[in-house]
Amino acid sequence: YCYARPTHACLDLSPGLDFESRLFARPSLPRLLIDELSASGYRPAPLAIGGITDGYQPIEHEYQITRAVLETLAETRHPTLLVTKSAMIERDIDLLERLARNRLCSVAISLPTMDDGLKRIMEPRVASATARLKTVRRLVDAGIPTHALIAPIIPAINDREIESLLAAAAAAGVDVLAVGVGQRADVADGAGRRREVLPGHPRHRVHVPLTVLGRVHVAVLADEVDRIGRHVGALVALGAGVGLAGHG
Repeated sequence: YCYARPTHACLDLSPGLDFESRLFARPSLPRLLIDELSASGYRPAPLAIGGITDGYQPIEHEYQITRAVLETLAETRHPTLLVTKSAMIERDIDLLERLARNRLCSVAISLPTMDDGLKRIMEPRVASATARLKTVRRLVDAGIPTHALIAPIIPAINDREIESLLAAAAAAGVDVLAVGVGQRADVADGAGRRREVLPGHPRHRVHVPLTVLGRVHVAVLADEVDRIGRHVGALVALGAGVGLAGHG
């Protein structure tokens, strides 16, 4: 489902298996980042990591580009936002802690299903929900602002899991369950409006993105999310249509 898949066509590669197996690295990125941050007139703004593809893909073990980028951001006290599916982010907890002490980072871990069989179809070769929830707990325990990204919600595929996903993320210690950025879909106009409910529950604020939903399903899901929020004791906002970083 990843909206970045068609980018491989620009390299005369397929958006299918090639996108999942032929990965590209830019070892010069840390140096280019230093040049950019050092440029006269540069104004700091949060730097998103994982907005197109995941910064913690398997080749990161070898190249450590994301690690080098985070080292630069920590050294320069530059704000950053990370989205990932990978438990590899635990390797960089030391750097994220440094950024978090100055309120300069947040992490979103995507969590579309608790069903390992469905995960192998939707997200082959990535960490299980159990592993991701353990990562969430370790990040939270380290004092790093951590969110759970409940996406994509696909009609008749994983929409029945919303309640269990929200409950599992809340149990892992997440204090905000948030919408990620990315893929857009044709949905009802009202689906894009953030809906605040249960203002008396400040600990858990939940944003559920909607992908590939029709108008009727959006309306039904809005009622369901409100009900679930009341059940799990969460502040729920229904958001539309953004996708995920990484290889979905």
